[in-house]
Amino acid sequence: RNPGISPIQLEAESAVEQEGYILSPRSLKKIDKKEGGHHQGHGIKSLRPNRKCMCTLCIGWSLIIIILILTIHTNRPSPSWSKKRQNKEETISTPDEEEQPHIQVTTAPTLRDSLVNDDDISVVEKYGYLTFDGTQLLSEKYNSPVQLTGMSLFWSNTDWGGEQFYAEDGIKELAQVWKCSIVRAAMGVEDEGGYIDSPAENKNRIQIVIEAAIKYGIYVIIDWHSHYAELYENEAIQFFSEIAQIYGSFPNIIYEIYNEPLLTPWSTIKDYAQHVIPTIRSNGSPLSLIIIGTPFYSQDVDSVISAKLDTAIYGNIAYTLHFYAASHGDELQAKAQLALDNHIPIFVTEFGTVPADGDGQIDYESSTKWISFLSKYNISFCNWAFNNKDESASALQTYTEISNLPWNYPQVLTSSGQFIFDIIQENALQL
Repeated sequence: RNPGISPIQLEAESAVEQEGYILSPRSLKKIDKKEGGHHQGHGIKSLRPNRKCMCTLCIGWSLIIIILILTIHTNRPSPSWSKKRQNKEETISTPDEEEQPHIQVTTAPTLRDSLVNDDDISVVEKYGYLTFDGTQLLSEKYNSPVQLTGMSLFWSNTDWGGEQFYAEDGIKELAQVWKCSIVRAAMGVEDEGGYIDSPAENKNRIQIVIEAAIKYGIYVIIDWHSHYAELYENEAIQFFSEIAQIYGSFPNIIYEIYNEPLLTPWSTIKDYAQHVIPTIRSNGSPLSLIIIGTPFYSQDVDSVISAKLDTAIYGNIAYTLHFYAASHGDELQAKAQLALDNHIPIFVTEFGTVPADGDGQIDYESSTKWISFLSKYNISFCNWAFNNKDESASALQTYTEISNLPWNYPQVLTSSGQFIFDIIQENALQL
């Protein structure tokens, strides 16, 4: 160093040369050491000239040093003084604040993440009201055939185990992850814990599903899940009247007024339908699709050929076909074919990949054959069941709970669930 430079200059130069600590103009007054601070061990008590040395030469050198400091400060950003903009507000960190490194925690995308449907338009927004023309279900907006694919919930009955899935989060999962275009709410009627025993609880579950389906833009079947509906005609009229008054104007709504008649003849079923349907129409659902059960567990769909309801009077209607692939094969498919050949509109509101009792081995060959048949004729379907009951018809493993969402796919799916999940994905409506 030049021995002619004063101690003040040396002190200033020392400050300038310290690695990473360039001082702003305000620092020329005084910077004290802060215990534990970012500048610990690098403090400078003062850069002010000693009062004993106020000659012109010293003042001149001081000005030179100040200019040098300003020049370096301008061209080299200081780590101890920074400006950041966050949320459109400017904040300045002080020398006493130690900046912590920002660590962004990320997780690998899951299968579920890749499946989530984030389209701007929903199924119902795109396709609107659905109406049968002959055997084809048509979109009012495109006048083209539509095949709905989705899941049926388990019985709604209190303490039967399926109640937890009558939840908004469950319907959201079906709409956005499964890509279902339809869900079926199966409200138990005469059995223990059903609508007759607990009308308020069961109706509330159905309304949760309806409102979630409307929110997430898919169709919803409101199913009077009875084997003896004609015995509860007054209750059915009251229930469907109330539902129609509240939700009848929404194109999402589809009514299923009789799940599975057992040995009830078609003439009795028809008489029941002729009483219930006008109530729905007059209470706010003039356009909605109404589906009617057929004899013997909704298998004898051909029995309506010679005595079907007049659509000029009853409007937009269809007839139910149910099958369980491991129990029902070519014979039942032949009945369905006969009905189609006679212009009977069919809607499969429930089917299984297993035997008719809901348990046992999955029949993949028969299930695949049935799916091909339904796709050939654009017949809409719902699989039984979006539930975690310990039986092979359930789509979800027994440990699967709504409270555990988001689920880990495909681990949460049973063998039947995985099979149906893939089919629904493959046949999802285009948005």
